[in-house]
Amino acid sequence: MLRMYLSKGDAVHVQFPDGSTGIIEVQSRSELGFHFPEKVKLTREKQAFPKLIIDNQK
Repeated sequence: MLRMYLSKGDAVHVQFPDGSTGIIEVQSRSELGFHFPEKVKLTREKQAFPKLIIDNQK
């Protein structure tokens, strides 16, 4: 796992095995912009990781 702390306006450059590149742009605290080539497939997996703190531990 790679953990990164980014601020608004930061970008992460991604290079794919076929040599193409993409950019992940931080647009706000919880919003990312993905600028990838059309041939890259992205899928969303809801709740892929369990919560570390359950509600009654707060």
